[in-house]
Amino acid sequence: AGARAVSSHPGTLAGSKAAYTAAFRKAGVIEAATVQELFDFAEGFSRQPLPAGPGVAILTNAGGPAILATDACERVGVRLARLGTDTVEALRDVLPAAAALYNPVDVLGDADAARYEMAARILVRDPAVNSLLVVLTPQAMTQAEDTARAVAAVASDAGVTTLAVFMGDRSVAAAVRALKDAGIAAYSFPEQAVATLGAMERHAAQRMRAPDPPMGVPADYHIVRAAIDHAREAGRTFITEESAGRIARAYGLPVPGSGLARDRTEAQVLAGRIGYPVVLKIASPDILHKTDIGGIALDIVDAAALDVAYERMMSSVRHRMPDAHVWGVTVQRQLPPGHEVIVGVHRDPSFGPVLMFGLGGVYVEVLKDVAFRLCPVTPTEARSMIEEIRGYGVLRGARGAAPADIDSIVDAICRVSALAIDFPEVTELDINPLIVGRRGDGAFAADIRIGIGG
Repeated sequence: AGARAVSSHPGTLAGSKAAYTAAFRKAGVIEAATVQELFDFAEGFSRQPLPAGPGVAILTNAGGPAILATDACERVGVRLARLGTDTVEALRDVLPAAAALYNPVDVLGDADAARYEMAARILVRDPAVNSLLVVLTPQAMTQAEDTARAVAAVASDAGVTTLAVFMGDRSVAAAVRALKDAGIAAYSFPEQAVATLGAMERHAAQRMRAPDPPMGVPADYHIVRAAIDHAREAGRTFITEESAGRIARAYGLPVPGSGLARDRTEAQVLAGRIGYPVVLKIASPDILHKTDIGGIALDIVDAAALDVAYERMMSSVRHRMPDAHVWGVTVQRQLPPGHEVIVGVHRDPSFGPVLMFGLGGVYVEVLKDVAFRLCPVTPTEARSMIEEIRGYGVLRGARGAAPADIDSIVDAICRVSALAIDFPEVTELDINPLIVGRRGDGAFAADIRIGIGG
């Protein structure tokens, strides 16, 4: 029963793979998904300098592979350089009228080595271009080996990170050897080169990043210690909801007013003191996910509605979990509508506390739209977690909706991280949902579960 009580969302989702990925990110390790990708990355890192910044120019003699490269850039987060007006005009002066002058730059299928070289020299002079991806497919007038030497000369003179995609296997084998001899990483397909460039850009950005210390979090440690000791003395592996709220407040996490009612009469008194509307939540050491068994009632606007909700909840719990030990109900002030997110911690046996963030509510395990970092999580890391999930557009304000208070989410993540670092006994922590208001309105921890170990 104790193991079930602490099997929270972070524990379910933060598997070994997530922990390793978070550890790699923390240490600046580049993770390769396959052995092929490992060799692809090694090719790029060992032969070329790291990019000075984002912005790749794609130079090609075939539209199809250029589109594949562009799509791959979108997938891995590599940004295409926006070419300046002077660059476009210079290209217009030397390329055929049918050539594509905007990134990707298509020098057409009849391009010889000289045309490739002229276009490459123009591109690497553009301040927005920090890397060059040269794509070649063998066609009737293609000079693959001469083009390889021309690309190598441009890369040597400019010092711009240069990767090549020479497609055609045996027909371009000599050209690929010439590229590698000159220190240019060469690939058979656009996706390989783009994935490598993405890894190089991420590593370069991490090396250039300024130190980002964890946020200082003042806390009332005595409150947390007392709650943990009380749970241990009672033989529990979890903190009661009321004590979890006190722990959250001790670390500066806003929690709506609430209290434990042992019966309906106490619930009426508490609701009157807190002020309607309120929320009722079943209070039981045996019930982890309250929503599944009708253990949460929202939008209770007066005493009559509270009576109805109380009876319905108790009936549902008795029917669905007749053996559950019920302490009563938690009465909590209902928060205004906002975005529901989840912030949680799972203590990994190898790496310690792993923090999770994602869109919250009942769908978190279905959608699995979450991001992980090792604690301590810095403000910069917290913000990158928020931007990493697919649902970030919702928080940013989709279709004219007001943006969520992102700063309050960053603050909450850093405070939860500090709690996990300060108290190794906390094995699981799950704030779901953290209800986030509009920008400037803050965020409230509406439901908190905390598991403890030895």
